[in-house]
Amino acid sequence: MIQTRSCPIALIMNPPGPQQATPGSQVELFVTVSNQGDQSAVIDVFIDDSERDLRKWCDSPRQRLALDPKQSSEVAFRFTIPPQAFPGIYDYAIVVDAPEHYPEDTPLQRPRQLQLLPRDQQAVRVSDPTFALKPQTTPQQPLVVQPGKPQIVQIQVHNRSDRVDRFRLTCPDLEESWYSVRYQVPSLSGPGLVDCPDGLDLNPNTRGQIVLLFQPPTDTLAGSYSPTLRVYSANTPDLVLLDLVYLQIPTTYGLKVEIETLLGKVTRKPGRFKVNIANEGNVIRELGVGASSSEEDEYAAYECRPEEVRLLPGRSVGIDLTVKPKNWWQRPFWGEPFEIPFKIDLTDAKALPLPKTPPKAKLEWLARPWWQLALAVLLVLAALGGIFYLVWLVYFRAPDPVRVESFQSDSIRYLEANGDRITLNWQLRHPGQIRKITINARAGNGQPVSKPMELAFGDQLKDVADLPAALKGKCQITEDLLACRNVKTDARKGGYYVFEMKVLQRRRDAPAVTTQSDLIEIIPKPKPKPQPLSKPVIGKFTLNGTAAPANVPLKIKTDTHPGDKVALSWQVTGKDVSVELETYGTFGANGSLSLPPFTRAGQQIPITLKAANKAGEVRRGFVIETFDPTPPPPTPPPPGQDAAKNSGKPAAPAFKTAPEPTAPAP
Repeated sequence: MIQTRSCPIALIMNPPGPQQATPGSQVELFVTVSNQGDQSAVIDVFIDDSERDLRKWCDSPRQRLALDPKQSSEVAFRFTIPPQAFPGIYDYAIVVDAPEHYPEDTPLQRPRQLQLLPRDQQAVRVSDPTFALKPQTTPQQPLVVQPGKPQIVQIQVHNRSDRVDRFRLTCPDLEESWYSVRYQVPSLSGPGLVDCPDGLDLNPNTRGQIVLLFQPPTDTLAGSYSPTLRVYSANTPDLVLLDLVYLQIPTTYGLKVEIETLLGKVTRKPGRFKVNIANEGNVIRELGVGASSSEEDEYAAYECRPEEVRLLPGRSVGIDLTVKPKNWWQRPFWGEPFEIPFKIDLTDAKALPLPKTPPKAKLEWLARPWWQLALAVLLVLAALGGIFYLVWLVYFRAPDPVRVESFQSDSIRYLEANGDRITLNWQLRHPGQIRKITINARAGNGQPVSKPMELAFGDQLKDVADLPAALKGKCQITEDLLACRNVKTDARKGGYYVFEMKVLQRRRDAPAVTTQSDLIEIIPKPKPKPQPLSKPVIGKFTLNGTAAPANVPLKIKTDTHPGDKVALSWQVTGKDVSVELETYGTFGANGSLSLPPFTRAGQQIPITLKAANKAGEVRRGFVIETFDPTPPPPTPPPPGQDAAKNSGKPAAPAFKTAPEPTAPAP
């Protein structure tokens, strides 16, 4: 089966099919290029170099694009056809190449076709010769031509001039192997004509016939063709007499497949065959070649080189096929060879018809030599001996004793100040024989310092799930080795320690395995140094929520005025601090005190906060000045003031009143 790889470059042609034009006109072809890969690429789009005429007519025959992944762009090819261009069909190819970024997937070729039609004759003179085709063909009703079989087209030529003229027929669009021309001469009783093998001579106002015989080669591709026919006049060589004939070559799918045996009987090497494929049709075949067993079971591996081929019509190819038997035990020890039948599997990329009956062949796998039979007997005896040895190992051989590979702590020195605890690591060989592990901690003088750590194992130890709970998550079992790390102990106080491990085995008569660690030290905590005592600090001392200045004016309480409240708050920091508010008593380091409003005006009341400890004493305070906000009663005017008022003149005041006290700005 063919596994096609997706191309990272996609093309869209506009228009998608063949294009038509006339001499002196312009034609445009738009090509949309899409980079569907996963990398940026520089892509060249150009016309195939073999088409020199079209490259001359195009203003930009080669263009370059730089596309990011998933980006598309469009290029335009504009053809300016010269007026003297000869009508016909021009086949060319658009090539897309990215050699730097997609060398395995490019270049890509897209065949194109430009059909140049003759310009309409606007005026035909009475004396100009004419010709007609029989049968008449159109794109909808072409002339069907079978490859290898001739097809006749008759050209009736009329000499309408008053002179003898010679006519010659050519097909500029076709190779000479495609056709042949015969000039038929009328009987000698007709107007004076002379037989001419390379032309048709006609007297004035007479008709003659040219026979065009189409016979395409057998390897001609199937499809539609529209070659141009041109008739030349010897008297008027500049006169252009053109017409098109539309041909249709039907499709044939002939495919011949044969198998050639190169090495069909094998003992050690794989079999070698050659698959010969011949394209007897007239279409390009893209085939995938493989092989498989002719029976239900696959007995061999098949390899074809190459696995994919592309065949033009009339071409053939040979593919190397290697057949390698799979199962060594299927080769017979004596007698007839083992036959491996297989067939050739073909797949067509375009789903074109394939041969109904695939070719078949077979590979013969010859019997083994006699010494291989003797070797097989020896192998059987060796296998039986191995089985007996395994039974002895499992049921009769004494198990290997437990062996201590290592037993030590993570470090030889710890710090009590960091809260360190001694952790142990060990490796024990043959852990399946462990019944119990006991770990004793002793001081440097050999005296026990804590209760022994006892780890009891179950009846079997297959994996870490069977370990004691204290060891789960801390041990691994690999290749008959129990490795434990970071097993915590109770030793955390300063001093010297030695740990002793004792391993009891499952066999009661087996001796216990003991070992001990090196001397381990836990450095004791250093004794704390006394810190010097410092004086207390008054961080905050406020009056009514505000840090008060040295002098604070407050209104007293009267019959008509409530008076200012007095709320004290403080915060003192320090060690062994005593806080005293003079006149009011002692309090805590952080506290508050509310006083009733003052009732006497003109007083100066000091408020002092004192904080002290053994290092010293600090103070902070302010003075409250009280005043009466009530204005004094009015004084009656002296006699004579009414008269002054009546006369319209202001009377002088008898005395001045004291201004109302105001509170100073804080």
